[in-house]
Order: sequence, then structure tokens, then C-alpha cells
Amino acid sequence: MKKKLKLNVIFWITIIVIASYIIFALIANIDELEKDPYTNTEQGWSIKYPLGWKIIEIETGDVDFIDESSENILYIRVEPPKEFTSNILNEEIEKWREIIKDNNYVITSEGNRLVNNMNSYEFIYKNEDGQYSLKEKRILIEKDGRVFNIVYIVEINSYDEYDSLAEKCINTFTIL
Repeated sequence: MKKKLKLNVIFWITIIVIASYIIFALIANIDELEKDPYTNTEQGWSIKYPLGWKIIEIETGDVDFIDESSENILYIRVEPPKEFTSNILNEEIEKWREIIKDNNYVITSEGNRLVNNMNSYEFIYKNEDGQYSLKEKRILIEKDGRVFNIVYIVEINSYDEYDSLAEKCINTFTIL
């Protein structure tokens, strides 16, 4: 009887370990990023983006990374860098504070942060214009006399669901 009970316990422990491994592997792969980053040599930056997302290069120089499989509005945009001579980051911060205010968006948080060891500033704000209810995270990254602008945009009710994935991408941003 003891031998049968011991075998039964070992069997269930083995099943639990295998099931845990499979679940962990599936969860880990949900947020996988493409192996090779998208590189924009003209503007001097690169970033990794989620598997299967589409890349759209816009004439303005913006590059959008879009999840077309989602029914939600969901994308990450890298805007062309701006060059400055002094007070680089502070000028962009003030400009964006005014844009956000002028458009009646609501800032939910803002402050300094690091992105891949680079001095940065982050705004998180709500953009509810009647047609869409969006939440945006805008990060201004300063390096070498330029300010790079990354924005993560998603419908308000999906922000928390995709924020960690957006952060994984943002934290791979590299200036060449």
C-alpha cells in the first residue's frame, strides 16, 4: 500500500511539474520580441518589437509598430529625433506639456526615468476626444544633442494589459 501511495504521489508531482513548465513556456512566449531589432540608420536608432507586429514607415519619419491582430488600437511609435543646442530635454518637456494641455488631455503621471541607461522624461496621459478613449505613454530620450520621442498608444481599458510588453520594447531602444 505504501509503495502504491508513493508512486501515486510521484506521478502527481511529475504531472504538476510538467504542466507548470508548459504554462510557464506559453506565458513567456506571449511577450516575445523579434530576435533582430528594427534599425533606422538614417535617424540613428534601433528597437526590438513584438513578434508578428507590422512595421509602418511614415513619410514624416515616424515608424509605427502595430499589432494588427488586436481588435484594440495598439501601437508603439518612434518619432524622428529633434536636434537642439541647449536645454535640450527641458525644451521638449515644456513643449509637450503645452501640447497635452492645449488638447485637453489629462496627465496621470510624469517624471524622470531611464531608458536603457539614457536620461529620459515620461508623460502618461489620457486622450478622450469622443471618438476614442486612449491612454498614451510618451517618453522623451535625450542623447548626443538630440531628443528621441517614443509613444505607446492603446485604448484606455487595455493600457495595463499591454504596458509590460510596451516597456520591454521601449527598454531595448538604442541610439546608434
